[in-house]
Amino acid sequence: MGDGHVYSHVVFTTTRGRPIFLDEAIDAAFKRLAHETARDKGWAILELETMPNHGHVLIEKAPWESLPRVVDDLKGITARRLLQRFEWPRGNLHSYHCWNRGSHYVRHTDASLATLRAYIRHQRLAGGLAE
Repeated sequence: MGDGHVYSHVVFTTTRGRPIFLDEAIDAAFKRLAHETARDKGWAILELETMPNHGHVLIEKAPWESLPRVVDDLKGITARRLLQRFEWPRGNLHSYHCWNRGSHYVRHTDASLATLRAYIRHQRLAGGLAE
């Protein structure tokens, strides 16, 4: 995308902090759905990694797009499709929602992208979930 775009590191958690991403099929489906959603909406996911109960996304979007709206769309579409495909999280989450309300995000510049990308890429390793 390049010049004029906004980069944001977004972190959002699963409902009640349940560790749904320990399930490899759900983890893979979420990542695929997130990339498909971004592509369809005209955003770019530069990095994406999950931990058992939360996700890290580095997203690039146009400056005129509202980041809260982008995040709401990403969370809403992925939740709806995950819960249509997988039955067990509904019972495990005790909810028909996949994500907690809200998210944490920080805007970044080109200067901080390399560090941030490495940080997101190494989340599972740092958390002892990968070798």
